[in-house]
This record gives sequence, structure tokens and C-alpha cells, in this order.
Amino acid sequence: MKNLIRKIIALTIAVISTLTLFVSLSGCEKGPAIDTTKSQLYVATYGGGVGSKWLYTAMQEFEELHKDTSFEPGKKGVQFIEDTSKSDKRNAIASSEYNVFFLQAVNYNDLASAGLLLDITDVVTEVNTDGKTIESKLDETQKQALTAFKNKYYAIPHYEFYPGISYDVDLFDRKKLFYSKTGGWTNLSGDLSCGPDGISGTYDDGLPSSHEEFFNLCDRMLQVSVTPFVLAGKHDGYGDFIPMALIPTYCGADEFMLNFTFDSTKKGTLSGEELITTEIITGWNGNTPIIQREVITPQTGYLTSMQAAKYYGLKFLERMLSTPSYMSDTSLSTQSHLKAQEAFIMSDLQNKPIGMIIDGSYWYNEAEEALIFDMSVAYAGKDAALGRRFSFMPLPSQISGTVTEGNGKKLTLADEALAYAFINANIANDTNKVKLAKEFLKFCYTDINLQKFTVETGLLRPLKYELTPQQYNSMDYYYRTMYDIRMQSDVCYAIADSPIYINKQSKFLYQHGIYFTTTINNRSFICVKTAFEEGFTAKQYFESLRITEDVWTAEMSEYFN
Repeated sequence: MKNLIRKIIALTIAVISTLTLFVSLSGCEKGPAIDTTKSQLYVATYGGGVGSKWLYTAMQEFEELHKDTSFEPGKKGVQFIEDTSKSDKRNAIASSEYNVFFLQAVNYNDLASAGLLLDITDVVTEVNTDGKTIESKLDETQKQALTAFKNKYYAIPHYEFYPGISYDVDLFDRKKLFYSKTGGWTNLSGDLSCGPDGISGTYDDGLPSSHEEFFNLCDRMLQVSVTPFVLAGKHDGYGDFIPMALIPTYCGADEFMLNFTFDSTKKGTLSGEELITTEIITGWNGNTPIIQREVITPQTGYLTSMQAAKYYGLKFLERMLSTPSYMSDTSLSTQSHLKAQEAFIMSDLQNKPIGMIIDGSYWYNEAEEALIFDMSVAYAGKDAALGRRFSFMPLPSQISGTVTEGNGKKLTLADEALAYAFINANIANDTNKVKLAKEFLKFCYTDINLQKFTVETGLLRPLKYELTPQQYNSMDYYYRTMYDIRMQSDVCYAIADSPIYINKQSKFLYQHGIYFTTTINNRSFICVKTAFEEGFTAKQYFESLRITEDVWTAEMSEYFN
């Protein structure tokens, strides 16, 4: 955990801030009292996952930096009015009083084409106070996708997270739950296997290198009185995090990006001379898939719905859920994500250890903001609760057997946040407000503030920047290992300049892509977990996602080149 003194200070500041806000609200039902000597900027963010501490820090520093700056005649300084609730702010942007947004699950193309986002091309392309442009921190895929509408920028990537599994490193060490290079099980001081990447001495040493090894690990946990998983059963979508994590790492970056580019000639994260092909399932020999590789074009984009990776991801989750002993009792349908995090953190302290949690890579920051780690200190004391090691687990791409030295595969992470920062277009005619909003947005994307964001949240913004050694060492173990994993992996973003993706993003994302809305036997499902609990199989679910050529052509042909 972060330094306990830091936590006490932060908590004290939060209490003082709350009292200050309470005082300012007296006699005013809608918000804090307006300081008429300052310019106001209304800022909204989604308070879950990445939280809002980072935003309060940024606002406070911006206010101090510009305490003597005039953004409109007769006024000096800035007053922020913020909304950090977990409410959905995406559907009322046009009528919203908020000027700057930091939101997740944003359909960028739809919002831009609807005229809801202010043109911020100058913010992105002009040299910032750190001597760099924000555009220089974007990769080529991001630049092309973000400017595909009218050749202008309307948003900047906000943050990224990856779905998957995190594990208790100390528990794994104590119970000898790491794979040994010579066979069997060992602890961190033993001769660890090379892991999924096939390279000894990296972050995944000793971890399962295949789906088969992963479930052998689960069985091993039961043998040593460890419950393998906890899951937020109240939120069925958390189960989808498993196939969502496995699909990109099975495919690799270039193949995975075919789900957005629909073009085998497009190079993604990797480079090569040959066309990018993908494994698809053309049929079945009993329950064994028949697989072949195919080239993808806009005309054959429907083939991405048949990717073998999607079936193997579904199959993995099906097996996980079909073994009740793998799941903690706290995975019951009434348990929220915060209760699951609490169960995971507290379990080993209560001698009821849980090895892994299914959640997004933001879970640790979320648990910190919910004071769950403080709860663990109150329960077990500083000596037992402080300094514990948790880590994100790179999942394997190989289905069976064991990865040997030099024969592994680089991890591919897929950002699932779809998070963007943007300015509300409804202030376009207020030049003073536009100037202030743009100045704040530029401030948030200087190198130093990108670094502060990561140190505070443990998450990265999808831009090019690195932490200093001092910043890196100041972070908790989970944040450091997450940073290491991310920097050594290929990261894919759900963006593309494909006309199909630009014009059909909302439908594609939730019906044809890495999310799993479908219908089986006239029964509609939004989440895979629900269907499995009702007795449907991974094979049935996969087949329900299959798109035919006729349907694809009817819906997408106007966007074929």
C-alpha cells in the first residue's frame, strides 16, 4: 500500500474539503458558491475505476498556476465546479453545463459527427508548455483514427485499462503456486519456468503458459486450501473480462486489430511484409473446431466474427464457471465489485485465502479510493497488511502443453476503457470559456501531469511518456508491475480509420466485436456469464456471434471501397 502517512494526510484533506464544500453549499442547493472575481470552469468525470483524486490534484495545481491570470475581462484566477459522480454523463452533453469531460465508454465517432465535441486540433498540435505537442505523444494509428472525421481532433485519449486477472503474489510464493522449470511447483526463490512469453527473467516467470496449465494451477490451489477466484457476481459483465483478455493475447496485436481495420494490408503494432491473416473456425468435427487462416478485407470483414480466439476465450470462461469450487462464496450474484475486492484483499488476512480476482487493471486504485486497504490495516495491523504484493497476471495464448524457452509469445493487451477527454461544443461561441477549457486540457497532458496521473492511479494514459526512476519507485508493487507489463507488451486500442468502424462503431462494438451481445434460441444475452449459467455452451455462444456474408454485405456495403 501507499505510505500510511500519505493516506492519513489524504484522508484529512478529503475531510477538510468535504467540510469546506458543505459550508459553501449552505443556502445553495445546486453547487458551491460562485466566486464572481474568478472565471469558472465546469469539469465532469466518471468517478469509478480511475477515480477522481488525480483530477482534484490537477485542478488545485492549475488554480495555483493561474491565480493571477485573467481569462475574461474584470476577473482573475480560476474556480472549478466539478462533477465526480458515477452517473452516466454521455447522453446529455449538448445540454450540460459542464465544459470539460473525462469519460469512459465513449463512442468518439458518433459524438464527433453529432457535433457535440469542440474542435481541439490546436490543443493537440500546438507546442505545449513541456516543449512537445500532444500529437507527438500519439502513435500513427491513433492519429489516423482520431482525425478521420473532417481531418480534425475532437478528443484526446484519457486512460487505458485491461480486463483480466490479478493475483496475490505473496500467497503464491508462500503456497508454492509457481511453475518450476524442472516440473512441479515452487516459490519465487525456486527455479521458475519461463512463463507464457518463453523468456526467463521477465515478469511472467512461473505463471501458467497455457490454458491447460492455468486450470492445473486452479486444481493445485484447491489442494493447498486456496480458493482460486473471486468475481463480482452482481455485475455479469465482469465475467466477460476473461474472454476479452484472452482474445487479443491469443491473436497478437496485428491480428486482433483486424476487428477494427477490416484490412489485412494494414499494419498494426507489429511490422512485416506479408498480409495479416487470422485463424477462423469454419466448422466442427464433433466439438473440435476446424480452423483455417483467412485474409480480411472490408468485403470479408464478417470473417472476424469467426475468429478462433473468440471461441477459446469463451471456452476458458465456460470451464472456469462450470467448476463451482473454483469460485469464492463472495462471487454470489449479490456481491458488487467493491465487495469482491474487499474479499480478495481480506481473504489471506482472515485465513480464507483467495488466489485471484477477475477485474479490470484499475481495481487496485478503485480499492484504494474505497479505503479497502485501510480496512485491512485496521483489521490485521500495519505489520500484516502493509507492503503486500499483488500483480496483474499475463494470461497465456497457448491452449495446451508448456511453453519452452524461446518459444513463447509477447503479451498483447487490449485497452477496454474507450476513455476520452474532450470539450463541450456548446461553449463554442464563448471565446473566454473556450480559451480556459483548452488551457486546462493542455495542462493535463504535459509530461509531468501524465506522469502524476500514473503515479496517483497506477494506470497509464494512451500516450508516449515514461516515469522517472524516482516516480516508479514511489509506487506500490501492483502499480510498478502493471507499468512493467504494459511497457513490455503490445497494446491495442479500439480505434481505426476504417469507414466501417467509423460509421458503425456503436453497433460493431456491442454486437460484432469483442463484446458479446447476442441471441440464442430467441433468448437475448448481453453478457456471456448469464448464458453459461443458463446451460448454454461456449460452442453455442460462439455460433450465435457468427455473421453471414449476406448480413455483412447488406449492412456494410456502402462503406466498401
